[in-house]
Amino acid sequence: MSRKVIMITVLMTACSSLLVGLQLYWNFHSYRSTRRSFASESNAALQQAVSRLMNLRRDEFAAQYRAWLADTNLVVISLKYRPHLAGYEFSIRDKAASPGRPPFRIGMPDIAVPGGKLTGTVRQAFIASFTKNLVYQDLQGKTNFFYTDSLGKRLADAFRRDRPDLNRLTGLYRAELSRFDLDFPFVLRVAPYKFRRFSAEDHQSDADSYRTRGYTYGFADPVYSLSAWFPQPGLLLFQKMKGVLLASVLLISITIACYAYTLKTMFSEKKLVRLKDDLVNNMTHELRTPVATIAIAAEAVDDPSTSPASRSNYNAIIRQQAGALSAQIDRILTSMVHQGKSAGFTARPVLFTDLMRQSLEIHQPRIDALNARIATTYPLNDHVVVAADADHLRNALNNLLDNALKYSTQPPEITIALTTGAELLEYRITNQGTAIPPEYHRRIFERFFRIPSAQYQTRGYGLGLSYVAQVVRDHKGSICLESTGSGNTFIIKLPIHV
Repeated sequence: MSRKVIMITVLMTACSSLLVGLQLYWNFHSYRSTRRSFASESNAALQQAVSRLMNLRRDEFAAQYRAWLADTNLVVISLKYRPHLAGYEFSIRDKAASPGRPPFRIGMPDIAVPGGKLTGTVRQAFIASFTKNLVYQDLQGKTNFFYTDSLGKRLADAFRRDRPDLNRLTGLYRAELSRFDLDFPFVLRVAPYKFRRFSAEDHQSDADSYRTRGYTYGFADPVYSLSAWFPQPGLLLFQKMKGVLLASVLLISITIACYAYTLKTMFSEKKLVRLKDDLVNNMTHELRTPVATIAIAAEAVDDPSTSPASRSNYNAIIRQQAGALSAQIDRILTSMVHQGKSAGFTARPVLFTDLMRQSLEIHQPRIDALNARIATTYPLNDHVVVAADADHLRNALNNLLDNALKYSTQPPEITIALTTGAELLEYRITNQGTAIPPEYHRRIFERFFRIPSAQYQTRGYGLGLSYVAQVVRDHKGSICLESTGSGNTFIIKLPIHV
């Protein structure tokens, strides 16, 4: 492998690895950022949900307080004009007040008192203003001011009996999570609140689940800590990130595929160059031999001392070698012309048996020279017609017969059989010689492919069988190879023309 190819391969590998590594690094940090955002948003949502639940309970406590103030059997509300205040002063006390317990007095100048009397309208206005300006402020600060003993005790008792409503909190929390586009299953957990210390860290969740911080709920003892537990949020976060992850996986896949395809193309081109070099070497050998023979024979013909009989023999040698040289050139040109495309042909009804006989006639001088034995088998009805280009299909049969003669043990023994079925004919040509290993049965039909010389010593171009396979495919047929311990059989199947 050349240094340039090695350098390009190393640089491509480094660039592809860097790109894939950056994508993985970015995805990892994107997931961590998404998980941090999830933790922050789930905590903020729970804090807001607990706050809303507390506010709802404040409204309910205020409404209850207002009902207690309106209960005349529980609380007495009085009205008296105070000259030093230049206005009216309201006072509240328990109907069954303890001895020595003074009433709670407050001035409310914003309340109109027509005729200086505590009418029902004035009473309702006082209760509404008192609840709004005093009770709500106390509830906001989680305090209970004893304006009267009975009101203070009732509110303190309500505080003690209050428990967090998990059903209501679940709905509030789910609504808050939806604001952050979080639709994850969760479980709310309630525990008594225990103060640890101001510097205490939050609960650490494990890798498979997440638990939020605890948020306090309660207006008086007992106070509760509310938290949310999310089982396996990682899978849900991956689902939330599926768009980004799919895009990243697609980019990584495209990068790896392009890298693999480029490497394959580079090595294929390098292999093709080597095969073409072998082709040139083989062509040089194959063409030089007949040319040298022709040159020697021509010199002998020109020699005045050559007898007429010898001159006739030399002329025959020249014609034979010229024919062989022409046949070699035709095969090479035919294969090169049809490289990478189907061999153009014109299909006409042709007797396949005629093409077989013509192929045998063309090779008859060589068959005689090699003392080859050819056994042929034809169907009873040899009127087998195929839609074919006679020249191309005859050349394909010539190639197979030429290979059978070339790669057979000496003297060659070849069997040619033709059988027919309802729709297909099957042409089989078998020689006796070195069996082709199974791992080469498909590759032998590739252009420029040659079986390693250690197993097949005969030189060739690796073009003949690829041409045969192309012609058979153009005729909508198939070709395959079967090998036994003593020889090889090429099988062609073609559709019969009706």
